[in-house]
Amino acid sequence: MSLFDAIRTWLSPRPSATDADQKLRLLLRASIEIVSAYGAVLERDTSSNIPTIKQSETDLPFSKQQISQAIAILQQALEDSRLRAMLIELLSPMEAQQLLSQQFEKSLESGLVLLDTFVPAAEAEAEREQWNETLKALDKIDPNIREHIEGVFTAARHTDEKNK
Repeated sequence: MSLFDAIRTWLSPRPSATDADQKLRLLLRASIEIVSAYGAVLERDTSSNIPTIKQSETDLPFSKQQISQAIAILQQALEDSRLRAMLIELLSPMEAQQLLSQQFEKSLESGLVLLDTFVPAAEAEAEREQWNETLKALDKIDPNIREHIEGVFTAARHTDEKNK
């Protein structure tokens, strides 16, 4: 770096602490909004009776990268006392209590894992088709056995809903 560059850097206006804090608040608020929108997708009750593992990326409110970055930002903010204080300032008391809970921290971790289940639409559709073929084969099975298999699917779905 030349002397001229050093002087220009020294003379250039630096963002004040409040500017930096304001940018952090905006980043935290955006992260909260992204994670909230993603959480709504995860909580949405699927109307399909087809038990799929993969979901279409088109169902996501933001890109997988944006969601994983927002989760990482919130995880970091929950570990840093200064950022936690900013989060508390941004939220109502009830929202802050929820966001600062261990349950929320666990849901961030789960959300990050579940993000991998969102795949390109063609891949998700291929899985749905595979399940449709399986269900068609089930139609040919004895009604008593079919009822038992459907009961297993229903129990699995209820267990999954309880674990959310």
